[in-house]
Amino acid sequence: MRYYLTVSTPLPEAHQAAARAQGQARFAQFVEQLGRRIVRGHSLVRDVSGGIDTAPAANGAAQAASVEQGELA
Repeated sequence: MRYYLTVSTPLPEAHQAAARAQGQARFAQFVEQLGRRIVRGHSLVRDVSGGIDTAPAANGAAQAASVEQGELA
């Protein structure tokens, strides 16, 4: 996030109100979706972390092998 904020050009003042309104609408939609997930018993943290390999050494070895084989750029 810090990188994005560092490299993003500031909006002209004439566009800031519209961008702020759009950001508030998007955040409200995010909160609404998150609320629905919580009501259904879904955990956002568990869903996000579920896709993360918990064995960093094995993951690192697999990535190194892929780089050696030219699979990753």
